[in-house]
Amino acid sequence: MIARILSLYFIVRLCLSKEIFIHNYTNIIHGESDVYDALYNGEAVYQAIQDANENDMIILEKNENIYYIPYNLWDKKNNITLKIDGKVILHDNYSAWPMISESEYYSAFHFTNSKNIIITGNGKIDGQGFNWWSAFQKKKIVRKRPTILLIEDSSNVNINKLKLWNSPRFNIYGYNITNITVNDIEIYVKWDITKTFPYNTDGIDVSGSNIHIFNNKITNFDDAIAIKPLKNTCTENVLVENNKIVYGVGISIGSVPSSYHHCVKNVLFRNIHANKPYKLIYIKTESSDKYNEPVSMISNITYDNISAEYPKFWPIYIGPQQQKEPDGTGAGFWPNTNPNVNIRNITMKNIKIHGINPSKHVGVLRCNKTNPCMNIIMNNIQIKGSNLRYICDNNQSIYGKYSNINPTPKHCINENY
Repeated sequence: MIARILSLYFIVRLCLSKEIFIHNYTNIIHGESDVYDALYNGEAVYQAIQDANENDMIILEKNENIYYIPYNLWDKKNNITLKIDGKVILHDNYSAWPMISESEYYSAFHFTNSKNIIITGNGKIDGQGFNWWSAFQKKKIVRKRPTILLIEDSSNVNINKLKLWNSPRFNIYGYNITNITVNDIEIYVKWDITKTFPYNTDGIDVSGSNIHIFNNKITNFDDAIAIKPLKNTCTENVLVENNKIVYGVGISIGSVPSSYHHCVKNVLFRNIHANKPYKLIYIKTESSDKYNEPVSMISNITYDNISAEYPKFWPIYIGPQQQKEPDGTGAGFWPNTNPNVNIRNITMKNIKIHGINPSKHVGVLRCNKTNPCMNIIMNNIQIKGSNLRYICDNNQSIYGKYSNINPTPKHCINENY
């Protein structure tokens, strides 16, 4: 209902808006790849949006291509539309990019403390991430690389229709957003296996409340869609549906630290198909040895009608991220630690997966015996392959029910609770 109301609101907004064409606003430089031209274009785009009044629409027209380095972020911009029908090419000279802090570069388009923001269009933002990925891998840069679209502490946001290519880091990140829809976005990250791996190229990451993510196509090599926690409050009321994923590391919850009462609850993933995913259903906690008391929470999460073909690793994974697996396999980045986050009321149903690598297992179910996962429900899960099983520490750390499942998780899930 909230998504429908927002959609109607955004349609009315588009009808009432005044158009501001970027090419008329300044003498913007088209097609030139010189770094100074990119800096000039960034300042011009910044000023066009900064000067826009409520209900104005800022437009980059079709067939207009600009190289771009951001000039600044936008704070407290309300009731505006950014429509990109042309092509924005992020300059890949990272030495020329401004820094928002000692630890982070400016993102390409960054809004904070804003209301009623639409970012749309039939165009493309090309992140040209290859140089960024290489520099990160070689430790030439240690700061957080740019996100293409970053929106923080805002409300009533709609992002739709754009193509986002090869982001230096995350593609879309909405932090602490109330009422956000992300739909009909195409995200594409290209990895040439002979070259640098595209680290941290998450597709859509969001935290906040009243979130609807639908009808997107995502090809990447990190979280395809990740519902992130908030600190001292909850990310909640989330619907993720009708998305298609190629590769990707999961339709994910988290990661969730055990500290400071981080929380994610009331999330529904449904009608999602993945081709060759690295992980699929992925609920991940962070390393937590230094926190004795589990204060963070993941609860009321449902995965329904999820399908995949030829998964590369574990299609179902609940446990600490980037760890060695319970059977000792894997090259985890962190020491092997017990998860220490409250995990409650997780439902997985109507799951179909085929083509599993024979050297892998169905999934990892890893909770903490001193703080077990409770009410884990698994129903109608059909995974085709030979010699498949779930790996887990024991059946004293997960309590729940399962039915109509092949293979069975009976050695992992304790039904006596």
